Amino acid sequence: MKISDLPDKQAKRYLDDLQKFEPHRQLLIKVGGGLLADEAAVLELTEALTELARHKVHIVLVHGGGQQLSEAIKQHGGTPRFVDGKRYTDVPTLELAKATFDKIGDNLVKTLEANKVDATTIPSTQLLKAKRDPALGLVGTEVTTVETTATADTLKHHSVLVIGLLARDDQTGETLNVNGDTIFRALAAELQPHRMISLTPTGGVLKSAKDNQVRELISGIDIRDVETLIDEGIVTGGMALKLRELATILDGLEIGSAVSITKPSELLQELLTDQGSGTFVGKGQKIMTTDDLSQVFNDLAALIKTVFAKSLPDGYADRPVEKVYFTADRLAFAIVTKLSDGMPYLDKLAVSPQLQGRGVGETLWYRITKDFPELLWRSHVTNRYATWYHRHADIMKRSGEWILFGCGVDFPELEARAEEIVAIPAML
Repeated sequence: MKISDLPDKQAKRYLDDLQKFEPHRQLLIKVGGGLLADEAAVLELTEALTELARHKVHIVLVHGGGQQLSEAIKQHGGTPRFVDGKRYTDVPTLELAKATFDKIGDNLVKTLEANKVDATTIPSTQLLKAKRDPALGLVGTEVTTVETTATADTLKHHSVLVIGLLARDDQTGETLNVNGDTIFRALAAELQPHRMISLTPTGGVLKSAKDNQVRELISGIDIRDVETLIDEGIVTGGMALKLRELATILDGLEIGSAVSITKPSELLQELLTDQGSGTFVGKGQKIMTTDDLSQVFNDLAALIKTVFAKSLPDGYADRPVEKVYFTADRLAFAIVTKLSDGMPYLDKLAVSPQLQGRGVGETLWYRITKDFPELLWRSHVTNRYATWYHRHADIMKRSGEWILFGCGVDFPELEARAEEIVAIPAML
């Protein structure tokens, strides 16, 4: 996929947002060793990074290598050792880790350079210090220092900086083996990047499934819901571990931060379109609610004008509402009303441009659907955010100039209310 294949206005808006940040704070990506062992996935990743680099987006890329290290150990007649699911690293294993990780990093740089991307790698032992866990041998379980100056200086002159999985012991200076997710977390905390991506073979968080059922992708998750998803068995196994790790990363970052989980082939779509791809895991803003529209009407009206360049219908302030959702800064709103038979109807959803791409829309959505599992709404066919609604709907129906959507309801229920929904006064 190329950026030219994406909707022009959307791609430009997201590229402009990325370019507003310093090079080392634009985009942080973690790619697992399993993906790097897949030749097709490497080609897809290379194409995506090449496109981004050509549009002046700078990337810090943390690569994994656990699978490759285990294979190297076996090739040398050893057996990978784990303690409570974590790799144990002795001196021979560390030597293999150095060679394995250096090869992965060098190969990535060479592949990118072959596509005319200005990529480089710095030995991660020059950038990172870590706290050693003696129970795991030569393993760092917590990164204590990140040389941000060196990272920032490098990305002033290069498009991609590749970082491996080694660090120095913050007490002895010895080289330590460090998990990629641990390094990703440390870089996220220190660099505070605008966008963060975790690339996985699944392309997102999948719901657990029994028998031969297709595993459904969860499009968005607020970190406050992670433990509930795990406790209820909706997310299990490796997915649960991944979610907990991302929640830990986001917990240390500012409100509105997010990590997208996607696959290399869909990286550009996730970064540069409203619809996105994969799972958006966010630390959403605090959402406030009221059933008194008059409390927030002026702020709502101003936001509607900013986002849609339109005004609310005449008499909107006097309409009965079921619930109003809004952020504390009043830069995002959602209004739920009810149709004549009591069915909940999402009448308005608006997020300020400065908050778009920061997980606020997802946070609003999950609060709304938690309160109203059955929900209908509509979008004008010219609405540039219609693709986002497509992603979150269970069903949809075209009716003249409107697209009607439903969540938690079946198609006959939507059709039965189509005439009433179409007749609702539109913005002016």
